[in-house]
Amino acid sequence: MKKREIDAFLDQMSCMFQGNALFDSMTVYENVTIPIREIMKLSKPEIDHRVMGRIEQAELGEAVLKYPS
Repeated sequence: MKKREIDAFLDQMSCMFQGNALFDSMTVYENVTIPIREIMKLSKPEIDHRVMGRIEQAELGEAVLKYPS
């Protein structure tokens, strides 16, 4: 794969931690937002779109405003 293809492929990947890897003082939405906000320079609407896409992918839509505990 060319670098552009690799970058596009990696953009489609995400990681979901299990057990004690989330900040318990932040909602699911806020936890998922952290790496996207810190790594990518995106607008708030684009961040919201990506975060909600990842949350829906993990079938956690009903938990978006809940805390990990």
